[in-house]
Amino acid sequence: MESGRRLRVSARVNLLLKVWAVVLSAGATVVLLAAPLLFQTLLHGKFAGGFRVLPWTLTCAIWFGLTMIAQNYLWCAERAGLASLAALMGVAVNVGLSCLLLPRLGLLGAVLAAAAANGTALLLVLVCSRRLGLQVHRGTTATLLLPLAVSLGPWIALAVLAAFALEIAGSERLWSRQEKQEVLAGAAHYLRQLRARLPRLAASHKTGA
Repeated sequence: MESGRRLRVSARVNLLLKVWAVVLSAGATVVLLAAPLLFQTLLHGKFAGGFRVLPWTLTCAIWFGLTMIAQNYLWCAERAGLASLAALMGVAVNVGLSCLLLPRLGLLGAVLAAAAANGTALLLVLVCSRRLGLQVHRGTTATLLLPLAVSLGPWIALAVLAAFALEIAGSERLWSRQEKQEVLAGAAHYLRQLRARLPRLAASHKTGA
């Protein structure tokens, strides 16, 4: 990775982590809100164990996805081996905690072990990347903790997301003005593309019908 582009790549990785941490946490909160309808009404309570561990399962999945994003910096720096090492350490944490928690907590223990493993892998990727020049913003660190709110249930997650959104809109402590402008510009671009494609999709649907 050329030194002249290091700051640009660093800023891009931070922004991607922030955006996807918010998007995935918001999506997970919607899933939690809809979970009673799915598990209790449509599935008639047949998978009560899955319903109980769903919040931590979603937290685990979010951290896994964010780890995949964070690894891009190591790949750009041609240090993919460090990404593999972080993943290996995550596996070790998963195995160790599973042996400890599974006999005591059952399915919940397995999910907690997996969440801890993915959180560890994400942390190690960021630590390694920082040693290679990644500037981890304070706002990025705070945003990466959002999935923990998901693990506490839908209403707490919703409250935390609302407070987070107000903080982002009203200050630059978590997201800079430039980051917010980039996100808004990107959203507007994709919205224009969607509006342009809708008439074509409608026309093709009518033709097919």
